[in-house]
Amino acid sequence: MQYDWIILGATFTAAGMASVWGDRALILESRPQAGYEFISAMKYGTMPAEPGTPGAKALYDVFAEKGVFDGEIPCLFSAAAPFYERLRGKNVLLNLTPVEVERVEGGFRVTAHGVSGFREFSARRVVDTRVHPWQIASKRLNLLIAPPAGEVPAVKYGPDGDLLISCPLALTDDWPTARQKAAELLKKLPPEARLLITADEFEYSLQPVPLPDNGIDRLPSVGFANPVEAFEAGERFAKEVAL
Repeated sequence: MQYDWIILGATFTAAGMASVWGDRALILESRPQAGYEFISAMKYGTMPAEPGTPGAKALYDVFAEKGVFDGEIPCLFSAAAPFYERLRGKNVLLNLTPVEVERVEGGFRVTAHGVSGFREFSARRVVDTRVHPWQIASKRLNLLIAPPAGEVPAVKYGPDGDLLISCPLALTDDWPTARQKAAELLKKLPPEARLLITADEFEYSLQPVPLPDNGIDRLPSVGFANPVEAFEAGERFAKEVAL
């Protein structure tokens, strides 16, 4: 099927775009879930200013009601259900990894691989909302613990009095190395503290770098301070960028 847009990554910016483009867009995601860059990374961010687009405003209202951001009990786990609702009825394919994006006459051909093998999709334009290694300035691994945290910096997270702590990482650290560093950090906690959850996605910050001039639009979702800002950026992009 020919689409106007193929969106790489089922991120918050992708959801903002899909809220405008509807059936004109297809989202391809290698992971089994959407919104991972905030929800799976436990990157709650800061309370955003009230957004100026309708979709982001609706998301802002429900997130503020649920205490998702900075406050007494910020918790991104409460963000999952209202976020997934924004993707209901949209063209989203999970567990399908884009492996090649080619310029062809009239647009792009995207080859992706999943459990059923290789599949090809065509679109007039492609926008990439994922993060790539050359964009990353720093990364860390977030951990949810039952208090106390002792001397380790922590943030209250969720209604049960749990705490969020972060383990700084080197850019070259893979998952086994990150888990080992996290284990060393946990040793610094008081004996009565308990590990509850380890994030299954790194939290990234980005550096300003020149973008490849290959015709692909790029709007990495992790570059925004919180998921509402990312969603709004995607919504604005979809309204302002012409084919």
